[in-house]
Amino acid sequence: MNIIRKFTAVAVSVVLAAAFAAPVSASEQGEITVAVEQEYSASKVSVSKLTIGKIADQTYTGKALKPTLVVKYNGKTLKKGTDYTLTYKNNKNVGTATITLKGKGKYTGTKKLTFKIVPGTPSLNVKSDSGKITLSWAKAKGAGGYIIGCSTNGGAFKTLVTTSKTSWSTTKLDTAKNSYSFRVRSYKKVSGKKIYGAWSDIVKLDKSGTPQVTDPVKPSDNTDEFVPTNYKPSGNAGTVKYLGFYDISVDYKGKEQCSVFQSELYGGKIEYIFTASGAAYYEKLGVLIASDDSPDIVTRDAMLYPGNVSKNMFQPLDEVIDLKSPLWKDMKTLADSYEWNGKHYYVPHTITTSMALNYNKKTIEENGLPDPYELYRNGDWTWDTWRSMMEKFCAKSDDNIGFYTTSYGINSLILTTGTPIVGISGGKAVNNAMSPNVNRAMQFFDDLRFSGLSYDFQYGDWVSPQVFAKTSDKILFLVMEPEWTYIAATEEVQNQVGVENDIFDTLSDFAFVPMPRDSQADNYYQGYETFGFLIPMGARNVSGAADFINLFRDYETDKTVQENVKKSCVSPDTVVYSSGRYEGMRKWQMTWDEQQYDLWREMRDPANFTFVAENVNGFNSYLSDLAYNSLNATAMYGESWADISKGLSDAVDEVSAAYWW
Repeated sequence: MNIIRKFTAVAVSVVLAAAFAAPVSASEQGEITVAVEQEYSASKVSVSKLTIGKIADQTYTGKALKPTLVVKYNGKTLKKGTDYTLTYKNNKNVGTATITLKGKGKYTGTKKLTFKIVPGTPSLNVKSDSGKITLSWAKAKGAGGYIIGCSTNGGAFKTLVTTSKTSWSTTKLDTAKNSYSFRVRSYKKVSGKKIYGAWSDIVKLDKSGTPQVTDPVKPSDNTDEFVPTNYKPSGNAGTVKYLGFYDISVDYKGKEQCSVFQSELYGGKIEYIFTASGAAYYEKLGVLIASDDSPDIVTRDAMLYPGNVSKNMFQPLDEVIDLKSPLWKDMKTLADSYEWNGKHYYVPHTITTSMALNYNKKTIEENGLPDPYELYRNGDWTWDTWRSMMEKFCAKSDDNIGFYTTSYGINSLILTTGTPIVGISGGKAVNNAMSPNVNRAMQFFDDLRFSGLSYDFQYGDWVSPQVFAKTSDKILFLVMEPEWTYIAATEEVQNQVGVENDIFDTLSDFAFVPMPRDSQADNYYQGYETFGFLIPMGARNVSGAADFINLFRDYETDKTVQENVKKSCVSPDTVVYSSGRYEGMRKWQMTWDEQQYDLWREMRDPANFTFVAENVNGFNSYLSDLAYNSLNATAMYGESWADISKGLSDAVDEVSAAYWW
């Protein structure tokens, strides 16, 4: 692996050297792409480093079952017979089957995998005659017994009876007063444990005694308690065309607000126009503006500052947003930092910590490590404390990984020094690429890598929250956006797609804390992110867009709404499916640990941290890509920051000189 790292570092050096050698003129806005493709193979790859997709439960058929595997290495799908072979054991009867994967060609070693073989699913019939209810079903293959579930008047399902027969009758259920829903599932005992099949379709018996098989539907959401009242909308917002790389009307950051916007109170409608993120966002926006087909609203992600703000791509907001009003006064200072030629083109409605250290509390406890939350609360959460925890964890096993991060995570630690790579002061860009603070942070990352605490691509090129959910016993910390990671990792464990045994009443084991404090800094600094909207030039519905922007700020600042938001997060009302196949079953909902929710809100409050902005992203994608590739080259691949930072510093000076402040 050391040889592979060295070869990779050389490849990165070639890329960066080529990029630095190609100067960007003051008028040039294009991107420089330098591709170096070379594969080095120092030794065979152990199958322990392969990523293998989840094996779904298999239904018993009486024949040997051989489910197909999806096997990948560094994102590449491997071929059975060429890269590996599979042998199966105990794969015919209900129970646990074993697969042995053996490496072939450049892959070596063996790996044991298991999957369940479950009994078949019954097909349920229900009859009601003179007060007698009879349930019957055909024998399910592989079944040893059956469990009947019953829901009364749309309530939660409860086990009614367990039987080894294929029918059951009762006269004790009052169909004159109640409606009932029934379902049945098979099971078989293997080595003393029950292995369950899938539930049958639900059959509802209404008060008339008529059985109905229903299909799943999604219950409607009640948004009455999420209507803020401090801003008075026009009531005729009309259709607002929204350009973005995600649908804000269904995203957790905007779902409730968009429901209010599309209510009679605002009289609005949202027309979603999709675009890819990053450079594609800027490009599509430019095309729409040039073709006189501008959207009315774009997110903060579409803005480069000073980049495309200086190119007259957005309309000033000063006539539609009153920064002196009680609604916006707390955001005025931040909005002023995005001012251009005396006007405000971007006014954030929310500020939040950009990155955090996410972890699994169970992993912390099982390895005898101190609780990061308690360390943070006691003022002991520092670079050195973080490093010490990772050293102890990695010393327990060669398979343990101290942390995974992206280049944005690396930058977030740099910002805890209080020094961004590019700052803004007095309307001028400040180049800190070679500053002592940035150097010190990069040296810290370099030491973590040499100490064997960093990630070595064991689980692929990128560790998403979903991957972390499955590997958090081996990866101690994931440097990622906290709200998204907490929700996505929890959902991956508690509400897996295609799995009916959702976890409803157990709080998540996942948690997060702010980035650790730099002991040498004069304050507790944190990098921050803002959320907000801009109105592009040529937008037709400016008044509707203004209503949309003001609504999001009103929602964020209304105390009653925020109390209800917290309640809906930490103790959501139980929701059951009102009809359909899952009628009477509880719908899974994300439930926050109250401590984590309060911490997340605390991490968004400038009163608790000194927030620092990174402005290297504000010019063009060439400079931002160069900066983040440079961070990765040092922190992940072993390049010398002293060498790289000089080239990056020159690029910052040259690119920023194109913008007159």
